[in-house]
Amino acid sequence: MRDDCSRESTSSRRRWLRTAALAAAAGGLLFALVVAGCLVSLSLLHVRSAPSWRERGVTLGMSEREVQSAFTDGPAGAWSRELACGGVALEWTRVVPQAATRWARFEFHDGLLVAIRLQVEEASTARVEQSVTAVRQERPFRGGTEITILTRSCATHAAEAEQIAWAASHLR
Repeated sequence: MRDDCSRESTSSRRRWLRTAALAAAAGGLLFALVVAGCLVSLSLLHVRSAPSWRERGVTLGMSEREVQSAFTDGPAGAWSRELACGGVALEWTRVVPQAATRWARFEFHDGLLVAIRLQVEEASTARVEQSVTAVRQERPFRGGTEITILTRSCATHAAEAEQIAWAASHLR
């Protein structure tokens, strides 16, 4: 008859516990490495997918107040605010003829900037860029350039953003 307190059974149990503890530690370490790898991958994806397009000091995701204070041509024009489809729109109209921007419209949903539309004096050729999260289009307009930057996550702007993205893939 076997005794559970014998030296052999105690030694066997200790080996089993030691092996189980090592396996658990290895599993925990492996889990931590996988989680860390996923976080690094997601942060790299975020860096690549989030555009850093800044026009006249303004970028997507800003609040109304941030846009008004960051817009570089702000003092050279007049602001107006209106309700737009799905949110609020700030419009800026040039008052000082020397300002580089002719007109600007900033559209907000849930308090965040989701669309930037500008008409500027500088001439440019047609150009389209896209990322996972946004699209940007430049096109000649009345001796200057019309610039549009849209987030792709806004339902109101999704169709327009996808048209611009389609143009980006077919201009190359």
